[in-house]
Amino acid sequence: MLNPINNIDQYFAQGFEGGEVGVNQIQDLMKAMSAGETTGRTLDGTITSGSSLKAESLDPTLKILTNRDKHIVFWKMIPKQKAYNTVEEFNQLVDYGSDVGISNLEGETPTFVDSQFRRESVLVRYMGVAGEVTHPFTLTRLGGTSGQQNAMAIETYNKTQLLIRGIDKLLATGDNDLVPTEFDGVFKQHYDGVSTTLDGYSNDSSVIDARGYRLNDERVEEAVQAVVNNNFGNVSHIMSSPIVFSNYVKEFHESKRVMVGQSGAVVGATMGQSVNTIQTQNGAIDVAQDIFFDWGPAKTYDHATTNAKAPAAPTLTTTATVQTDTSTKFTDGAGDYVWGVVAGNRYGESAMLILNSGFTPLTVGATEAVDLDWAHTDGAYAVTYFKVFRSPKGVTATTYATCDYYAIFSVTAAEWAAGYDGGGAGNVRDRNRSLPNTKSALVWDNSIDVYAFKQLAPVMKMDLAITAPSFRFMVLCYGTPVLFAPKKMSKIVNIGVTTNP
Repeated sequence: MLNPINNIDQYFAQGFEGGEVGVNQIQDLMKAMSAGETTGRTLDGTITSGSSLKAESLDPTLKILTNRDKHIVFWKMIPKQKAYNTVEEFNQLVDYGSDVGISNLEGETPTFVDSQFRRESVLVRYMGVAGEVTHPFTLTRLGGTSGQQNAMAIETYNKTQLLIRGIDKLLATGDNDLVPTEFDGVFKQHYDGVSTTLDGYSNDSSVIDARGYRLNDERVEEAVQAVVNNNFGNVSHIMSSPIVFSNYVKEFHESKRVMVGQSGAVVGATMGQSVNTIQTQNGAIDVAQDIFFDWGPAKTYDHATTNAKAPAAPTLTTTATVQTDTSTKFTDGAGDYVWGVVAGNRYGESAMLILNSGFTPLTVGATEAVDLDWAHTDGAYAVTYFKVFRSPKGVTATTYATCDYYAIFSVTAAEWAAGYDGGGAGNVRDRNRSLPNTKSALVWDNSIDVYAFKQLAPVMKMDLAITAPSFRFMVLCYGTPVLFAPKKMSKIVNIGVTTNP
């Protein structure tokens, strides 16, 4: 009997069953069926020692890489009301009457005064997405679907989530002037209900300008005060993007004190901070955060068109120039910037055009504003709006290509042609009303007295005719948000999401 063999060389040093071992015998000994690291789909027509016998191993849970239903917050919060027409009208009691002297002489008839009413209307808009599943796909066994074994059910759910996500984004930022097929979101209706001019809106008590600073208690208190004390409303919620409240929480980190290493010290503590309610002088308000609230992703300077049906990109005429402006808000924002613009319509947005000369940052002084000029010629799909982007302050000739550009405002094609915010015809002026890389927040009473979503038809599935071995369908929603009482809502604008300026 041979001694135990520790390595292959010992086969040659010892005999096997009392004889010598040859190379061929060693190869025979080493042969064995193996599983290998290949997958079944790569082995068609291949002779293997065992790999082809393996059954595919697919995790039974579908891994969702996009948003989930829990991320849709604003849509779930807004009260729903039935609509009965494609044009929905409502009445507003503006005031009980004009102020008159109420002190009278004995036996004197008081002054007669009429109540003040106003009628408003909104247009129902039509939203939807379509899907299709082939008949053979409905007959296959599905894996990785968390127990769902019906392809049609999966695709219907997916298209419903896509539609609701789109509505959730537009609830705040939708603008019928920019995209005629969109409804007016809460931001636009708040603007229209508060003032008819940019200066009037910016200076109204219901608009609190954070000027790039993070959200803090003082600004929340100002927003609440504007609703309660100035406009006779109530408050129940504050809503913004999660990053806004994450930064708000950081305001309290340095205020916390924890005893360690002594008698009575904290042991096994849960650290950090979570704020779900903010206490104000006029009551507690709940924090509601929605990832898609005030949605506006940044772009790079070379961002390509988003859709084949988007308008053609603008072309450069005169590069961005500074102008002395007594109404400028660059007083607290003087610095170096690069501007860009895209053309948009209901399908998407064009590639970005940089408006600076040779990408060189333009220096803006505290008493100046910036005039932006471009030309545009419609292609197969007409432009309905232009969106202006700006880099963060302090961009350089070497960092313009790597930094993000943030949307600061949009103008309709008509506003661009006529001149915007102090600019001449075909000229758009940036007075630094909106800051790059900032967010907004709303403070209001989440009740049907303030706003609602009027539904001519709630989210529904409509099957299409079968003209091929596949099932086609649409997921639709007909409706529009309505802001009944604009001044019973406050908007905090230009909330910083990085560091305080």
